[in-house]
Amino acid sequence: MNISRRQLIKWGLVAGGCVATPIIVHKLWQNKPSAILQRFQNTFRQPPQLLPKYSDKTTDYYEIVIAKAQQEIRDRQFASSSIDRQ
Repeated sequence: MNISRRQLIKWGLVAGGCVATPIIVHKLWQNKPSAILQRFQNTFRQPPQLLPKYSDKTTDYYEIVIAKAQQEIRDRQFASSSIDRQ
């Protein structure tokens, strides 16, 4: 049976990959982010309904105001963050 050096290297890489893949997957599975992060449990706050400024037969027209505001990222764990609305 004649095996070229190139084939031997390819087979060695495939065999090494087959051995290493389960080990790598196992290590990554142990450090998955969902095990570190807590489940997000804040209630959904529905924003107020935007009413049209005026309407015609086929279209509703809205007035949108852009302003700077403070928004809490997550209750009590993080400080509020400034949102620069542009």
